[in-house]
Amino acid sequence: MLDRFRTILLAALAGSLSLAPVGAQDDAFKAHQDRVFAELKDIKAQRERGEHAAATRRTINLCLETPDAMLEQGRTNLACSIVTSDYKDHPLYRSMAQDLCARGSASSCISLYFQMSREQVDPEIAAVHTELRYSLLASACEAGDGDGCSLYGLAHLTGREVEKNPAVAKAAFALGCERGNYETCSEFLDLLGKYQFGPIENADVLMAAKGACPPAPAGASSKSCIAAAEAVELHGEDEDQHLIRTYLGRACSDFAEAESCFWLAEDYDNGDSGPADSTRAKNMLETGCKLRPGDEACA
Repeated sequence: MLDRFRTILLAALAGSLSLAPVGAQDDAFKAHQDRVFAELKDIKAQRERGEHAAATRRTINLCLETPDAMLEQGRTNLACSIVTSDYKDHPLYRSMAQDLCARGSASSCISLYFQMSREQVDPEIAAVHTELRYSLLASACEAGDGDGCSLYGLAHLTGREVEKNPAVAKAAFALGCERGNYETCSEFLDLLGKYQFGPIENADVLMAAKGACPPAPAGASSKSCIAAAEAVELHGEDEDQHLIRTYLGRACSDFAEAESCFWLAEDYDNGDSGPADSTRAKNMLETGCKLRPGDEACA
């Protein structure tokens, strides 16, 4: 454990673990992190003297001093990294995680949810235990955590451990997607296409597709961009069809996905989702053939 403690401190000292956040509150955040780093060096010395219990308590208390503004931006201080790594079995960990979760730390909510999911629970308190676990997911989702929204949404979609409620599930996925998590958007898009939430609404498709295939370098993948194009083609209105080219273009240019280049070439050639353009069709075909020379489209 002491080695792990040293590793995290050395990483921070070497600059591989950033202590200085970015944004409008840079100065205040940096001052906080600098103070935490200085105290952690003193705590390290305390551990080396064999005062492990006192050092652990100080580290946990130091984590709890993370400013609310940092927690609301999905950040915690360096002490929290050490606690999460090494002290999840400590008696004070749960109360610390609950405190941080209540103050807006989505990662603390998720961490505590998974820890509680592994616990053996007396049947007499199982219902209360389950309710608490899923309240943690709800808090994580409200704080903008995509994983929290997906887990909460899937639970209500399937009725696993909680009441089956597609409306609540849909709201959770939509919230996670609106907060900019492309994986949640991709999952939402897939579930919409399978009619898991009932009739498909155009606004939901457009939101999920947009979130599943954001402009580089925001994330996404060729698979999610192609899925976005397919969703718009199948479920979008006529006036939305131009978006197919946008999503296929990102899959082709940003992720070098040959299949999307071939589809885009055909679209431009036929004028499927917009005006025909033989020059662009040729360029897209050439791009696809460079990526996949042996394809039959290149013959």
